[in-house]
Amino acid sequence: MKQYPNSKNDKKERYLEKRNLDYEKYVHNYYAEDYYKNASILDKIKKSNDIDVGFATDYANPFCKVKIEFYSSGLTPNMTNLFKKYPELKKYVGVKGKKITLFDHDLENDDQVLQLFTPDGKPLSFAGVKDDKVGEITGVADYCQKMKAYNEAHPADDTEN
Repeated sequence: MKQYPNSKNDKKERYLEKRNLDYEKYVHNYYAEDYYKNASILDKIKKSNDIDVGFATDYANPFCKVKIEFYSSGLTPNMTNLFKKYPELKKYVGVKGKKITLFDHDLENDDQVLQLFTPDGKPLSFAGVKDDKVGEITGVADYCQKMKAYNEAHPADDTEN
């Protein structure tokens, strides 16, 4: 049977190949010690620091240390750290629906990314931030270390994270 380059089988193979790459990226990120794998702890940190912007981070991008994606509707005029590092973003304050992608070569973990979005350039605070399983945390490295110890002590619970 003759194969055509745009046949359904070809599309299926490309889909499976992409899916496999996405899975490899997921596995890398799941075990990487540069981000919070539990989204609820990230939300607690954002809430305690008055950060009201949703963003996604990708530490597996080959072109930079971290790729950060968010929408312009989350930008506020008081994000001084972000505008100091990326002054061209000021023009998007108040603009709705524009997806912004940053390729950063300096930021190394979610704590540093969160610091970009703190209002009025305030330092990122972990006061009162607690995870249900590991208690109080002081940052992403502390969280990952405590979570790793917790998962080793409670292997049955590891599937929940």
